[in-house]
Amino acid sequence: NEAEAADYERNFEEVPEPFSAEERKEWLGKLGEVAVSSDAFFPFIDNVFRASRSGVKYIAAPLGSQNDQACFETAEKLGITYVEQHIRLFHH
Repeated sequence: NEAEAADYERNFEEVPEPFSAEERKEWLGKLGEVAVSSDAFFPFIDNVFRASRSGVKYIAAPLGSQNDQACFETAEKLGITYVEQHIRLFHH
């Protein structure tokens, strides 16, 4: 959306051109063993699907979501190792 694009672009003196579909596919093909972690839980499976599209093979996050089991199952189906971490720095 426009707000997200504006926020992204303000970080650059010269905004880089987006990858073409071919360049994106090539770049993603080079990624391997990517890890993502969070100090808050992954509340929905769409987060796991999105991580997978970026080459993620490992997720580390605390438990606490009602959807934990669905996230674990989705990660397993996608070949992602989901590691439970017990330190949670995110507080409301």
